[in-house]
Amino acid sequence: MARPRRRIWAFALSAAVALTVVSSLALADGHDSDDDTIPDVIEAATQRNVVAVAVEDELSITSRLENPPFVDEFGLTFDGGTFTLSYERGDVNLQYELELRDLVVFADGNGNGRVDEEEILSTIALGSAAFENVWFNRTIVQTADGGRVANFTIQSSNGVIALDLTVAQRFLRLTPDRILTPMEVKLDIQINSPSIQAGQDLALGMRMETEGDVEYADRSWDELNHFAVDDGGVNVTGGSGEFPVTLFFSWAKTASADGRNVPVTLTEVSGGSGSYEMYLIYSLGGLPVSRLVHDPTFGVRSEAFEGIVSRPPPLQADYLLYGGTLVAMAALVGGTIFLANRRRKKREE
Repeated sequence: MARPRRRIWAFALSAAVALTVVSSLALADGHDSDDDTIPDVIEAATQRNVVAVAVEDELSITSRLENPPFVDEFGLTFDGGTFTLSYERGDVNLQYELELRDLVVFADGNGNGRVDEEEILSTIALGSAAFENVWFNRTIVQTADGGRVANFTIQSSNGVIALDLTVAQRFLRLTPDRILTPMEVKLDIQINSPSIQAGQDLALGMRMETEGDVEYADRSWDELNHFAVDDGGVNVTGGSGEFPVTLFFSWAKTASADGRNVPVTLTEVSGGSGSYEMYLIYSLGGLPVSRLVHDPTFGVRSEAFEGIVSRPPPLQADYLLYGGTLVAMAALVGGTIFLANRRRKKREE
């Protein structure tokens, strides 16, 4: 009689253990309130304090993470057609300036994919000539997971180019293939160029200035970390010690030209002594274009972020499943005891 009773209790105990394991997994799994594939527990731990201010024709964005011992700060300013991206962690800091210098219409007669001097047909100056006394249109929204997203629109004084900047406290899914991380500011560029005719291509001329080491990367940090697809970039590295500081300027390798995708390439980074000239080239395939949209990104490789996500995430309770598990455990154990007593009474009779 003792052996069947032991079997019943062993079954009850093993079932209770199984239910407890399921409940524990539910605790550790967490939620994803905004369906961006980033668990809320990670988003909460890496949420940044973002301050964005536009005064006259200058924009300043500061994004700071304070989750001791993981603390860092990056900032992006825009003034007169020049972006300045800076990053600080402890006593280490680095920055670069990127000026939107001009728009060039050219005919790539030799097919080398570069802007040769003799191929230039027309040039539209940007920089301070196009971005003095401009206005900023700001909107702020809140996402489903509690984060705030700030957006700024800048229209050039000549009406040729419009810039759209987006920065988020938490991760933000922009498209099925693109997630904006809290360590970045998204730049959408819209170019209105009705003068681009068949057989002509377009290039955005830029000048980068920095004391860091500049290197082209065929795959951006976002692509390597599965936040983007088909992304290139320029990395700027500096600092000292075990963890150097890395800033980047990245871009999608395709743009939209009147609704069709066209390839985007970067000319080799040329220059030296801290100043580099480069072009983003939009190959239009021999067709005329009136409107082109492209989406580069300013970002930092945050050691603070990587330190947080490399830790085991804290448990986050799923209270419905946890409560249901406890009820199921109580019912199972109670039912087992009832059946065992009933069987024992029948045998005694």
